[in-house]
Amino acid sequence: MTSVMKQIAGAKMQSFEMKCHDIQVSGPLATEWCVEHQIVLLADKSTFDGWGKMAFVLTRAQDGAWRLKQEVWLPAAAGDSTLMR
Repeated sequence: MTSVMKQIAGAKMQSFEMKCHDIQVSGPLATEWCVEHQIVLLADKSTFDGWGKMAFVLTRAQDGAWRLKQEVWLPAAAGDSTLMR
C-alpha cells in the first residue's frame, strides 16, 4: 500500500460513483455486485478515468451490523456506463 500511495502522491479524487445491484441475503451472509467509476486528478495534472466491477460478501455480526467478509475488484471497460443505470 505504501508503494501505491507514493505513486499517486498529490492526486485528488474529483468524483466517485458506485451503483450496486442484486443484493441477496441468505441467513448471516449477503452478496451484491457493483460498478464503480472514479475520476482522479493526478499530480502531473493528467486525469485518471477508471471503471471497475466489484463483488462483496458480507456477514452479519453479533450486533446486527453487516461487515465486509470478502471483496473482489476487476477493471471494467472504459465508459461501461450501461451498468451505471
